[in-house]
Amino acid sequence: MAPRVFLTLPFCESHEEGDGVSYYWGTSGASALVTGVAAYLLSKYPSLDANTLRYALTTYGDPLHGYENPAPRINVHKAESAIVAGVKMNDSRTRLPSLNIKDATASLQSRDEMERAVALSTLVRNQLCSRELLWQCLNDPSPVVRKIAVSALEKPLNEQERDIFWERLEKEAEGGVRGLFAYGLLQDVRDNECAKWIPWSTDINWSVRWCVSEYLASFPDSYPQLEMTYDPDSIISTAAPLIQWLKDKRS
Repeated sequence: MAPRVFLTLPFCESHEEGDGVSYYWGTSGASALVTGVAAYLLSKYPSLDANTLRYALTTYGDPLHGYENPAPRINVHKAESAIVAGVKMNDSRTRLPSLNIKDATASLQSRDEMERAVALSTLVRNQLCSRELLWQCLNDPSPVVRKIAVSALEKPLNEQERDIFWERLEKEAEGGVRGLFAYGLLQDVRDNECAKWIPWSTDINWSVRWCVSEYLASFPDSYPQLEMTYDPDSIISTAAPLIQWLKDKRS
């Protein structure tokens, strides 16, 4: 629900830099922001209950257009205005619908992406999900379902799966899913895959770039290293030496 990327905060690196800012992102950053917002509103309105707060934050958030993740961006002003206007704390409309998964296998065919996601999680948790089914779920249109599937796969088990991981990484549009594919490939690093890893040093997703950095760090005597940055405007420039090194190597 928080703006999951490009979160700005006062400059916090180890060296001084005047009035500069730092960047952080990911679920860790989003969780901190949502927690802070919840603490602020609950302290300002002591009679506010969690269901009402959750309803206000989700209903009055701003949708992120052109972005696959269905969660809205938190808008504290709109949420607080709704609370002040009288979102009823005991109104049944403030309670989010719950998912009661009776048949997880059947729910995988649901039109509701959250129902499919909960169903897949249930099967994985109960060890009732085959690897074949996980691969099938990677074709699901929902990035939430795809994240669950690739997380459950963990890593390629053979060369054929490794090739498919690379193919899926190339085709995947959602950054979080790409990060999980990259992390899976990182589990059994190969020193002959440098040419596959380096192009991903310009990916907008931090996790993908972190995996590139970790891969290169596994072979410090063979390959140049990637300087990590949270600044979205510095991603290309920090990756440039790597891209040039690979271009020279190919020449």
